[in-house]
Parts: sequence; structure tokens; C-alpha cells
Amino acid sequence: MCGMYTFRKNERLSNYRLKSLLFDKGDSFFHYPFRVIFLFANRDEAGALLPLKQHLTMSETFQFPAKCLVAVSGKRVKKANKRNRIKRLTKEAYRKNKIPLYSLLEEKEMVCLLGLIYTAKHPIPYEEVEKSLTAIMGALQEKIREQSAGVHLSRSKS
Repeated sequence: MCGMYTFRKNERLSNYRLKSLLFDKGDSFFHYPFRVIFLFANRDEAGALLPLKQHLTMSETFQFPAKCLVAVSGKRVKKANKRNRIKRLTKEAYRKNKIPLYSLLEEKEMVCLLGLIYTAKHPIPYEEVEKSLTAIMGALQEKIREQSAGVHLSRSKS
């Protein structure tokens, strides 16, 4: 995989239909200062799950195993420059800590839609953001292992 330490445009969740799917069907948990919304799908089943336009194939849509959305509410953080800084710090922390998540998704042949919503009322230091993102990535890896174990168990029973 090229450029593991990058955060390219195709890694960003910008498709309206995919965002709607994430918020409608995704699970969530809270880890200060983020509300994390996620949706996992097997690569082979993702085509049926994800409502895509005809001209886009799965490989074009998911060139990377995960798509991430970073949001900071204008209601909580009033100044645009502070919101932009929080988003920049969050994207940087995600970029540096995504590799174990990506390799696990590749290994399990899964794709992930991920939303990171900043909920604190004030900006926090980068060290805290990165620490939080590291914990979030660990929690997501656990959820992937649980889900893939559950899938294998249900397949073996039938």
C-alpha cells in the first residue's frame, strides 16, 4: 500500500450517501473529546451494503480500507480558526495512528466508515488529541476482532 503515513482525499469520507449510511446504520461510542461513529462491512458484501452510483466500483470507492470524517461543531467551538485547528490536529493524529487499523482491516478483508466528532467546548493540546485517537484506534481494532469472530461463529453454526 502506497503512502501509509498520508491522509489522501480518497481516505476522507465526503460522499453524501456514504455519510448518510454511516449516521443511519453506524454504531457509536464516546471517548473524550470525540464521539466516534463507525460502520464495518466485509469487502465482498460492501457492494450490496453501500449505495453507490453505477460508474463507481468498489475498488474505486475503497482504495483504502477506511474512510474518515472529522467534524467540529460550530455550536460548541465558535471561532472558525479554532475549529479548523482542531480538525487539522485530529487529522494529523489519525494519519499517524491509522496503520494498525488499516492492516487489521486488510487482514480481515473489511472496509470501515469512520466519523470523529469533536465534542469538547474548547481546543485541547495535540498530545491529548493523539492520546485519545490512539485509544480510539485500539477500541476499533477490538470491535473488528469481535465482529469478525462473530461472523465466523455464525457461519460455522449454519
